[in-house]
Amino acid sequence: MIEQQIAAMRSSTLSRYGNNIQTQRQRLYVRIADLSAETIWRRPGDGHWSVGQNLEHVNKLLRLFRWLLTVYLPVAVPLARLLRRRPFSTLKEDIYQHDTQRPPGVKPIDRSRRPIPYAELRQSLDDEMERVLKLLQDLDEDVAGNIYYWDWVTGRVNLHQCLLLDYYHERRHFGFAHRLLDRWWDETAGQSALPSRTAGGPSPWPG
Repeated sequence: MIEQQIAAMRSSTLSRYGNNIQTQRQRLYVRIADLSAETIWRRPGDGHWSVGQNLEHVNKLLRLFRWLLTVYLPVAVPLARLLRRRPFSTLKEDIYQHDTQRPPGVKPIDRSRRPIPYAELRQSLDDEMERVLKLLQDLDEDVAGNIYYWDWVTGRVNLHQCLLLDYYHERRHFGFAHRLLDRWWDETAGQSALPSRTAGGPSPWPG
């Protein structure tokens, strides 16, 4: 469903960024699909987040983005159509590329006692992504490029840049998850039930 939505999007840039997001998600999914819920939500001893907490965090941010779109697009789209001839950028610097720490001031939910299984966690991620894509799918390239809002971290961004920033944000957290899986694999010398570090293709972290 998600792949079909991405392919049908009117904006080629939004389609490309959506495909990039989905591709990096699939790389992680293939590594955790057979893991127990307990393993997915098990935190390392150094206080960093579990795989499940990283996934839940990116889903919460995407849900916030979807809420913003639901309220803002009915007002912003007519104005953007009037301004569609204005130049716009589809690129934005990766503000996370040199950040290797967990997000400051953000406390994830501890679900170790009642861990959410992989299938339910993935369904939640897929459902939220489908809702966001549905809101974006009929926007033309130049209309999406002239819909702006203020991001508290990066400043003024348009929809192209916003989806790119979501890709960067997810890459950061999926990178944490990949590194945690790699560490567990190394610690067990390949004897655990964890998929190998190459099972999902090369880890997208940090580059």
